[in-house]
Parts: sequence; C-alpha cells; structure tokens
Amino acid sequence: MTKTSNRDNWNHFASYLKQELAAVLLWSDFPFFAETTLVNPH
Repeated sequence: MTKTSNRDNWNHFASYLKQELAAVLLWSDFPFFAETTLVNPH
C-alpha cells in the first residue's frame, strides 16, 4: 500500500488546476468583455 502525503495531494491538485485553467480568460480581459456586453445586450 502506498501512503500519499498531503504534499503529494496538494501538488497533484495544483497541477490539475494549472491544466484546467490554462484556457480560462484572464481577469485582465474581463473589463473589455463586460463593456462589449453592455454595448451589445443580445
């Protein structure tokens, strides 16, 4: 039986987040997006 440490779990979780969030828009892009939705409500 392999014992997994909290550090191993955290590293795995951090790696997963990095992979999953790679395609997510940056917050710095959000103001432009928000302004365009106000101009084009459809």
